[in-house]
Parts: sequence; structure tokens; C-alpha cells
Amino acid sequence: MLKDDCKYIAAIIINYGTADLTVKAVESVLLMKSNNIRIKVFVVDNCSPKDDVNILNRAHSSYGWGEEVEVLPEKINSGFGSGNNVVLERLKVSTEKPEFVFFLNPDAYLQNDVVSILASRLQTDPNSAAAGALVLREGTNQPVVSSFRFPTFISESVSALGVGPIHRLFKHKTVAIQPSEKAYCTDWVTGAAFMVKFSVLEDVGFFDPSFFLYYEETELMHRIRAKGYNVWFHPKAKVIHAAGAATGMKDGKHEENRKPIYIYDSWRIYFVKTHGIWTARFIAVSNYVLSLFNLLLTKVTSKKPSLPTNYTNDFWHYSLKPLFTRDPTARHFPAVKENK
Repeated sequence: MLKDDCKYIAAIIINYGTADLTVKAVESVLLMKSNNIRIKVFVVDNCSPKDDVNILNRAHSSYGWGEEVEVLPEKINSGFGSGNNVVLERLKVSTEKPEFVFFLNPDAYLQNDVVSILASRLQTDPNSAAAGALVLREGTNQPVVSSFRFPTFISESVSALGVGPIHRLFKHKTVAIQPSEKAYCTDWVTGAAFMVKFSVLEDVGFFDPSFFLYYEETELMHRIRAKGYNVWFHPKAKVIHAAGAATGMKDGKHEENRKPIYIYDSWRIYFVKTHGIWTARFIAVSNYVLSLFNLLLTKVTSKKPSLPTNYTNDFWHYSLKPLFTRDPTARHFPAVKENK
């Protein structure tokens, strides 16, 4: 539990076409909060193409959320990070700033008092900056990967090559860390449900708007770790996640088995931002060559392809080629047209 009374915590949920799930997420935050926490939930609608804003506003009225919840409709979808920044910029100039900011995906909801558990974790260590929850799969409550190592040349090479013995040899270097029952410091935690000290966000900066979707929380936590702060994985805090409901991604794969363009964009932008242009180029070229070798092995052995559909072509166009021919942090995926 928190040491002081009535800690002010801001919660942010970004909605895009998932209004019913977002309502469930909001309700879980309000129902699970402790008496010694004062929480305000900000729901940013990222220019949903349907009637989401009206659905959210009706829910606000029917559930009697009052001042505890504020719905903020955006006229353009600039991405997940930029949606969060809408609220963070408001908090920055507010007369009362929150001690912590809790980020929750619209297709996730709390199983227990996640907010208090994560806040307590951050209060116990002055050097702790962020903490993430354990994610459980909806329907089975099966734990899924919720903490990670930063992507590196080795992790990307092993993934692109797709050879079982090589993967097992470098298992300790891969990005995903299998779920554990113990809390520990890690590189970064899932963006589905995590908390950051607001003072740290002011120190390192908010989400980088270059990203549309994916890798934005990874890059943010890379900056946090670079400043010497700790990031914690805390499995006692549990959230249920309807995997793929908001993004179409499940277990690292898209429902159509072809990765969206924005993931290739974000991969490239992440490595440029965190490793510099020359290292990003080296990793991208190596990744491309190894993926071609992967395809060759697949044909020779008649094994099921381990790479997403059209991977080499998409990686060439959206990850590799832009590193040499255009602004390396520009993205291809356009913003959704403005709502009138």
C-alpha cells in the first residue's frame, strides 16, 4: 500500500475503434483503485472512424464517471505515443501534477489493484522510474511475456535467421523474457499496463512522436535506463489482455501473418534513435541478408516459414531502403484523415 494518503495518479487510455473495450478498461481502473489513491482517467480517442466518441460520452454519463474521467477526442490520429502526449503535455502545465502516470491499453483491464501495487513498487526505491504488470491472456489467464531485453544486433540476427539450435544457443540474448513469479529489474516492460513517475517523464521527455505504433514504449524506457533509472517487472500486478483486439497482433504476429507497415517503420526508427544511423544500417543489412538465408533454408528443408508473409520485401522497402535514401526517421504509414 502507499505510504501517504491520497496520492494523485493520472491514468491514460488511448482508444481507436475499441470503445466498448475501453469502457471496460476504465471501469476496471475505477473499481480496483484503493481508498488512498485519487485517480483521474484520461481517455484519448485517436480519431476513431466510427461512433466511438459518442459511445464513450454515453458511458461517461450512464456510469456516472463525473470528474474522475475525461474523454478527449482528437481530430487526427498521430499515433499511440502522440495520443499519450496530448495528456502528458496538459499535465506538464497543470497546477497539480500527478506523482505517477499509469498507461493502460484499451483492450486490457485490471484483475487486481494494479495501480496501488505498481505505485508502491516505485515508492520503495527512489531510483525506480517505471514498473510494469504481468499480462494474462483473456479466457485462460495464462501468463504471457510481459518484460523484455532491448533489441540488439544478436537478437535481431537470431530472429531473422530462424534456426532452432541458434535460437536456443542465444536464448539469453533474445528480446522476450519468459514470465516469472518474482519481481526484478529489466530493460523494458509491456506497454499494455505500466506506470512511470511523472517527474522522470519530465526529466527524460515524453513519447517520441516519430513512432506511430510499436517500439514507442521501448524507446522511452531506453531513455529512462540511459539516465540510470530502474525499470521493474512486478508480477503481483495482473491485467487481463484481449490480445489482438486493438492492433490485430497476437503473440508477436499479426492476424493476417503480414506485419503492418508501421511496425517496419518503428523498427527502423527505434534503431536510429537508440544506436545511431550507421549501426542501424549495419543491423538492417545483416537482418535482410539473414532473412534471405532463412527463406533459402525454408525451401530446401520444406519447413513452415518462420518469417511473416512478404517479410523480405516489406523489410527492404520500409526498414532497410529508407536508411539510405531518405530521412531515416520518417515513416510511411500516414495519419488517418481528420474528422470533420
